Amino acid sequence: MKLLIPVALSALIGGCSGVIAGDRHATVISVTDGDTFLVEMDGTKKRVRLCGVDAPELGQTGGEEAKAKLMQWIRPGTRVALDIVETDRYGRLIAEAWIPMEPPEIFLQEEMLKSGAAWVYPQYVGSCPNSRIMRRAEAIARENRRGVWENPSQIRPWEWRRLKMD
Repeated sequence: MKLLIPVALSALIGGCSGVIAGDRHATVISVTDGDTFLVEMDGTKKRVRLCGVDAPELGQTGGEEAKAKLMQWIRPGTRVALDIVETDRYGRLIAEAWIPMEPPEIFLQEEMLKSGAAWVYPQYVGSCPNSRIMRRAEAIARENRRGVWENPSQIRPWEWRRLKMD
């Protein structure tokens, strides 16, 4: 059964590959942390926040690892396809992100979650077009105790940020 889940996910991704509504192409300039990066798009620099995921902050346990994991897929010069969901109060583009390749494309949210480098962000995942895929990817990491799931008592980034503000 465990082997069927990744196969089924790959089939789902393959099914949504190429039908990314409103996709925009951009070039990565730098990676900020495990869920944010800077791109050049339409001649301007834009900060992109991955829709529906929250990686450990750089000052938090696992933060540097999450950034390194994202950098396994994107580095300066990498072309990405973005499905922009909204712009947040900080001016960042909230987007689902893919590395466009021959099918299957690499869905960054899925890869970050499946590896255990991030959590599904419950407060915001509902606005992401591929939230079901993200939830399944997180379930795979949780079931296999990967990354953030190695230590179930690790503080979630949204809780960590709140504690830092108190």
